[in-house]
Amino acid sequence: MGRLLFVVRARAPALFMLAGAGACALLGGWFALGYDTVPGPAAAALRYGPALVLGFSTLGLSRLGLRLWNQRTEFYERGFAHLARSSRIEARYAELRSLACSAVDNVQAQGRTTILVLTTKSGETVRAVHQAAIGAPDPNLEAMSRVASAELASAWRQQLQVRRSIDWLLDKKAQPLARITRTGVELRANAEAAFEPVSAANLQYELAAGELTLFSERRPVLKLEAGSPNVYPGLVLVARLDREQDKGEAP
Repeated sequence: MGRLLFVVRARAPALFMLAGAGACALLGGWFALGYDTVPGPAAAALRYGPALVLGFSTLGLSRLGLRLWNQRTEFYERGFAHLARSSRIEARYAELRSLACSAVDNVQAQGRTTILVLTTKSGETVRAVHQAAIGAPDPNLEAMSRVASAELASAWRQQLQVRRSIDWLLDKKAQPLARITRTGVELRANAEAAFEPVSAANLQYELAAGELTLFSERRPVLKLEAGSPNVYPGLVLVARLDREQDKGEAP
């Protein structure tokens, strides 16, 4: 898969979970060892009931925190590997089922969360998350999104040599909203069907405010979140087909 480029770890949420486990442990100990405030049988329930609940919370948070602490995702030139305590998921970008990248701004917390979601052909999903201040993008995840999109688009281009079309964008029921062929894009939305050649003069799209809008004859016919699966690989493939036609290459 080429040389290792960088590693993403989930240390921040892991520390949060472990801190929560420590707080639950201290509070549970205070309930278990505290003085009786209510006489009679109710005292034991008031002391040990919350202590047991907090004890289980401590175990659960500790387990989850340690699991996140030991997880890491290694990004290589041609693929990735996600390593946990007892599992390993790896795949080449060209062999992915889907890829999605999104950035969400939290104005109240003055932070931006960049999320890269990779789904393998077997259905295993890996999420790489980075948090930074608003206006401070993650160059690593954004760069890897471009690299992975280009690799997946190249794999789709090879498939178009033997297949009529590639399912590009899907609805919530996994039905195709857009298919890419060797000469254009088939759009199916709002009970309408349209075919747009790959030439930039015919196929129009807009990325704004976290949404992708596809136009047919200058009318918006399809709108969905820019972070939806396979948005960017499809745009890369459409641009590549357009360049091939400009050079006079056979579709």
